[in-house]
Amino acid sequence: MARPKIELDERAIELAASLGGNNSEIADAFECDEGTIRKRFSEILSKARAKRKMKLKEMLWQACENGNITAMIWMSKQELGYSDKVEQNNNQTIVIKEKPVDTSPKTDSRAGLDTSPISSN
Repeated sequence: MARPKIELDERAIELAASLGGNNSEIADAFECDEGTIRKRFSEILSKARAKRKMKLKEMLWQACENGNITAMIWMSKQELGYSDKVEQNNNQTIVIKEKPVDTSPKTDSRAGLDTSPISSN
């Protein structure tokens, strides 16, 4: 005779995943087996985690648009493949920044619009 199916709240599972909980943490919180979470809620978990990632990217992009230089540098490294290159030469460390981020104002000649990431107020 099989064990009775444990009742779990799908919305609570979705919330836990959207807050960053992994399968093991969610299973512990709901006092069930990790396999139960993985098998019964895989689609819900995937969607909740994808929404979380999109929200994080949106917030990061907002930070870039608001002039956060750190966010701009990080996004440039992630999205455009920019990197810092470290070389050592005769016990000296030289940091070479490849493809530096241009933060100077740019205008769209077609519309005369300022398209720079930093608004000029």
